Amino acid sequence: MIFIIAFSCRKPLKLIEIQGRALGSEFTIKYNPADSTFTEAELSSYLYKFFTDFQNTTSLYQKSSELIALNQANSKDWIKVSDSLGVMIAYALELSKKTDGYYDITAGALSKLWNVEGIEKVQPELPEQKSIAMAKNNSGYQNLEIKHLNDGYYVYKKNPHMVIDLASLAAGYAADKIAEYLESRKIKNYMIDVGGEFKTSGKNILNDWIIGIENPVYNKNSTQTGSLILKKILLKNTSMATSGNYKNFLKNKNKRYSHIIDTHTGKPVEGNLVSVSVIQNECMKADALATAIFAMGEKRGFEFAAINHIPLLMMIETNKGKIDVRNTLEMDRYLKKK
Repeated sequence: MIFIIAFSCRKPLKLIEIQGRALGSEFTIKYNPADSTFTEAELSSYLYKFFTDFQNTTSLYQKSSELIALNQANSKDWIKVSDSLGVMIAYALELSKKTDGYYDITAGALSKLWNVEGIEKVQPELPEQKSIAMAKNNSGYQNLEIKHLNDGYYVYKKNPHMVIDLASLAAGYAADKIAEYLESRKIKNYMIDVGGEFKTSGKNILNDWIIGIENPVYNKNSTQTGSLILKKILLKNTSMATSGNYKNFLKNKNKRYSHIIDTHTGKPVEGNLVSVSVIQNECMKADALATAIFAMGEKRGFEFAAINHIPLLMMIETNKGKIDVRNTLEMDRYLKKK
């Protein structure tokens, strides 16, 4: 279901803001209309069509989606896919190789088996080892290939039972495509937020866009002191994505399981890492990288980001329930000083 609300904030900021819900989450778009004559109604109409088409392409819940058809295909031939699927799958496989499989879009069967999504779940039944082994056998990016020919993208599935899941980069890709549309309509200053993945251009009137990163252990309903926003990031002409386990997780016998799967074990990622934020030019890449680094864990993920000069901010929960913040040198220039 897609809902869109448009309203203006013309005094004193002169920004247009459009909000809605799509891809199972909320989105917000803010822009300065000074350089364009197109209307909020035109953008709302575009967004409704874009998200409808995009969900029909990437959804694992709409029975008629292109991705479900691809997952159900038993063909041993190369299967032609849309450019949207092709671009996302091509980058995902590139990142899988670069991260030694810690990022893997073919782990959909494992994700479905653990079913950690949406809300906190306490004391659920955990999957049996036999089921985990079976789902793990049907995963593996090495069993998926892609090629780009003159007439588009083609995918080859060596294992017909694999389940491709693009949730880890779809929101970022959507933000990139919306940005393309805004720029085609001469919008130079905008902020796009799709499910917590941000794409920015220009300024928020006079200043760079400021994005707050939540304190993962902050509880609004408690007497805890301090701020809900732990860090503020300054963004201009770039993108940021955050991956964490403090909203989507399940808990069993005091053990907390992340919604992000470690495909090497077939189980959710464990450890004290609770949030990873990454900055890249393309929001799709930031989205996927945040998931990949979270899956690697605190030590390996930080080393990967440092070696590859990735602007990264990590939040680690201590045994005392406090948050330690670590960031690479490349992230320093984006952090808003107090």
